[in-house]
Amino acid sequence: MRRVVAAMALVVCLGCETKKAPEPEDLRRPGKVCELHGVPLQEDTFGIRYGLPDKDYLRARAELFPNAETEVLGGCVEKDRKSAQVSFCPECRSARLEWCKSRK
Repeated sequence: MRRVVAAMALVVCLGCETKKAPEPEDLRRPGKVCELHGVPLQEDTFGIRYGLPDKDYLRARAELFPNAETEVLGGCVEKDRKSAQVSFCPECRSARLEWCKSRK
C-alpha cells in the first residue's frame, strides 16, 4: 500500500509545473522629466489594475497628474503580469493624492 501511495505522489509531483511569476513589465523612462512639473522622474514598481477606470479619474490624470504612476492601467482583459516598473513624478503623486482627497 505504501508503494502505491508513494508512486501516486511521485506521478502527481512530476506532473506539476511550478509556474514562475512573470517579471514586472518595464515601463520606465530613464532620464525623462515631468512635462507638467519639470521634475526628474524617479523609479518604482506598482501593481497593474485591470478593468475600466473612472472617466473623471482619467481626465484628472491627464490634466493634473500625468506621471503619478501609482497604478498601471492594464485594460479590460486580465493577463498574467501583475506589476510594472514605472517612472513617476513625486509632484504628480502629491497632486493625485490631493485630488483623491477632494473626491471623498
